[in-house]
Parts: sequence; C-alpha cells; structure tokens
Amino acid sequence: MNFWCQNKRKGCSSSGSIRSKVILEILTRIYDSFRTITEEDFNAYSTKNREEFKQKHNLAFKESTALKQLLTKKRNDSDEFIAKNLNRKLDDKERKVYESERKRQANEIDGINLRLFQLEKQLLSVPLKHQELLNLLRNLSVSLKFASPEQKDVLAKNTILNLSVLNGKVVEIRLQEPFASGISPENLKKILFGGPGWD
Repeated sequence: MNFWCQNKRKGCSSSGSIRSKVILEILTRIYDSFRTITEEDFNAYSTKNREEFKQKHNLAFKESTALKQLLTKKRNDSDEFIAKNLNRKLDDKERKVYESERKRQANEIDGINLRLFQLEKQLLSVPLKHQELLNLLRNLSVSLKFASPEQKDVLAKNTILNLSVLNGKVVEIRLQEPFASGISPENLKKILFGGPGWD
C-alpha cells in the first residue's frame, strides 16, 4: 500500500495520504464485522438484496453491451485514421497533430477496455452462501496478517473501492462487492467510528 503511505522519505508527499497501518486496521474492522453475521441474518439479507443484485447485474450487462459496440467503433475509427495517414508525407507540425490524435485514441480505447474488465468481473460474481462468506473472511484475515506488502496492497484494492482522505484522516469510504451490498454506509461508519484515521 505504498501509494497510501505518508512517509515522505519514500516519496509519498501528498497531504491527502494516510499510513498503511490505518488501511490495515480499517480492513480488520470490516472483516471482523462480517464474521459475526449469523446464518439467519445472512439469509434474510440475501433474500432482501436478491432483487437489488439482479438489477445491478442487468445494468452491468447493458453497459457492457453498449461499451463493446463503442469499442468496435473506436477501433474502426482508429484503423481508418491510421490508413488515411499511412502514405502521407507529414511535416513536423502535422506529425505532432497525428501523434497527439493517435495517443488520444489509444487512451480512449484503453479506458473502455478497463471499464469492460471491471464490468466482466462484476457479471461473473454470484451471491455468496453463508459458509462461503465465512471461509472468504477467514482467508482474508490470514492474508492480512501474513501476506507481503504487495499482497496486502492487492487485498486492500479488492476490498475498498474508494476512500476520501482529508488532513491525513479517512472521511469517507466505499467498498467493493461482496462487502458493499452487505453493509449500509451508516452501519459502515458505525463500525469504523472512532477508529484510527476516521473522524
């Protein structure tokens, strides 16, 4: 979690950064809170949120379908642009314009591919069963204690979707699935309230 650290000697000079220890303690609180859920409560939650899960899945499918069509168009546009300029003799000014446009097109295509990857990951996800959730949390807790810094970094990214930092303190946090659907923002703040880095 080096990009979250606050150690300027390691190049982390942003005033909006926080120590990796804070992130680890937040993850511990999240995992511990989910490990206390009973099977009865979990089943009640699953029934209540099944329709919401289906709606999210349908939205992801629609967005993915539209982006695939857009990606095909952008690739065709890029190919046409390259073919149009392939045999042209460009002066320095024209070459700069050409290279700038190629870079813009490439960045646009990369952005679409990244979003498609995120959507495909969401589409492959399925609601967990109670024991599967407990096993997942047990494995996550072990990884949190004994994994390398790089593995902890990946673990944090797969649990936390986004967090906002102000003056070295976490002021807002959003979770990845399956955690996001399992806890409301209000309850999440209650779990973390008073913890390190949380106002």
